[in-house]
Amino acid sequence: MMKKTVQYHLRSFLARHDGSITVESVILIPLVFTVFMIGFTFFDVFREKSLTLKANYAISDLISRDDNVTEADLQGYHKLFRYLTNNNPGAWIRVTEVKCRSACGKESRVLRKVWSKSYPAASVPELTTTDIQERYREAIPLMYLGEFLMIVETNAVYLPIFSGEWTGIFSRNMTDLVVTKPRNGPKICFENENCNP
Repeated sequence: MMKKTVQYHLRSFLARHDGSITVESVILIPLVFTVFMIGFTFFDVFREKSLTLKANYAISDLISRDDNVTEADLQGYHKLFRYLTNNNPGAWIRVTEVKCRSACGKESRVLRKVWSKSYPAASVPELTTTDIQERYREAIPLMYLGEFLMIVETNAVYLPIFSGEWTGIFSRNMTDLVVTKPRNGPKICFENENCNP
């Protein structure tokens, strides 16, 4: 009996055509705007993440085609990264060359830092051999004995257009890491130092 009464009142409510467009607008317009805001922010954060990763790939490809990197080159790569990521204010770049010293085909391989530089230098410290062994081993693929690889790390700060209280997305660092092999020789030098394989 109760179920029939509820169904009757629900059907009669849905069949009514009287009402006020103002009341409906007051309820729906903020809801539609909030959904649009959240959707736009989610798409924007993924667009920005894709943009920073593509910029990292472009820079790592440029570095891999060089045989000697200088401080001026690092500054130029940083400017290029900022340009490709829409002049991101918190952007930094770090380039590190690593060499496999022993047990290269195993997970317990011994990696050594050849050189590591960052720009701007105050933004992020250079990597050490200990950093590479402890934190970067998983990201570096298996190598041959004596092989050199370049690690290119970039960072950009994402600032959402709409407030994080509304969308759930707050500002964040987008750090990307790309490992690439030198293309024009066995290794890449820095300022014509550390050039002996």
